[in-house]
Amino acid sequence: MLTRKELKQNAWQELSGKWGKAAGVGLGMFGIELAAAVIILMVYFLSEISFLSAVIGMIVVGVCTISLEYVMRIGYKWIFLKLHRGEITYFGDIFLPFAQVGKILVIAICIWIMKLPFLVLQELDRLVYINMIIALILTIGASVAVAYISLMFILTNYIMYDQKELGIIATMKRSAELMKGQKWNCFILLLSFFFWYLLVLVTCSIAFLWVAPYIETTMANFYDDLLWQEQQAQEQQAGMSSGTWEY
Repeated sequence: MLTRKELKQNAWQELSGKWGKAAGVGLGMFGIELAAAVIILMVYFLSEISFLSAVIGMIVVGVCTISLEYVMRIGYKWIFLKLHRGEITYFGDIFLPFAQVGKILVIAICIWIMKLPFLVLQELDRLVYINMIIALILTIGASVAVAYISLMFILTNYIMYDQKELGIIATMKRSAELMKGQKWNCFILLLSFFFWYLLVLVTCSIAFLWVAPYIETTMANFYDDLLWQEQQAQEQQAGMSSGTWEY
């Protein structure tokens, strides 16, 4: 298994000479999201229908816009997975996931439903009066559970690129299978970008255009490394089962 340092070094090398293009993808995606937000405001302010109808329309448009952004962000991940693998990438690749938009949104909803009880626990002290210590314990426990669920299914976006034929449950199971015993490693890997997150914060998100590609390419390396480990384990098991394994 590659170390965190090796994963990040690989990502940095793969982005060498491509930082401008990588930032351009993020800027273009931001432009599309901004245009969608402007459309929402125009619908609201230019609408001559009743207030209730306008609110309903805003909700519908808002949900569609959020869905658009969510699906495009998966396409953004796919671009850097392709870049990591040495494949030709185009800006239009951010729209590739729309071929599976139904599966993507259902998986997102399923994961959100699994997190919902713990999200409620995180806000329990605001909803009802409870002891501060108990509230703190519940909040920490709920946060750990939410993180655990997120990490369990963090690879679903990549699996949908590689195994489009898998159904919703099979895709989620596949992610959980690959992440078995790897959640802590993934958490620490993401945490190792802490100072890069701070850079994004102090630059009012401008640095995100360069930091996000670095993180996404590192995660693509992490995913492919897990696939390689799995393949090695299967080959070893096959060799032992056939009696041809050499010690």
